[in-house]
Amino acid sequence: MDMQDIRKLFELADKYQVAEVEFNNDEVSLRITRAHPVEGGMMMQAPMMSAAPAAATTATLPSATTTPAASPADTLPAGTQVKSPMVGTFYAAPAPGAKNFVEVGQNVKVGDTLCIIEAMKIMNPIKSEVSGKVLSILVENADPVEYGQPLFIIG
Repeated sequence: MDMQDIRKLFELADKYQVAEVEFNNDEVSLRITRAHPVEGGMMMQAPMMSAAPAAATTATLPSATTTPAASPADTLPAGTQVKSPMVGTFYAAPAPGAKNFVEVGQNVKVGDTLCIIEAMKIMNPIKSEVSGKVLSILVENADPVEYGQPLFIIG
């Protein structure tokens, strides 16, 4: 199973809104769990594996009389969102201490490398699918990213 096959599984899970997919064979064991909506439009995400269990938190839904706060998507500049094609770790440069692939205000062409996402110890270059100016970089270096998370705005 290569990264292309894994990407296809992610796309199918997203297309058919499948909450969980598990695949096993002699060489690979893969489990994909994605966020799923609950009542009230709030999102709940399955916990990631961790050394210690997280403490339970309680969320209250806003009442019908309150005004909802602007969502992060409402505050993004207009332009094309470049989203993460996988779960992994975002890297803005090819190596520690190296110059970032792109900066805000820089013009990019189709095929230019915008960043690297490390997934399962594999460095995956993320290339621009549009030409334009980098209006915003939405992720900090070495931050974890989720599948479908906006990384850049290009206008």
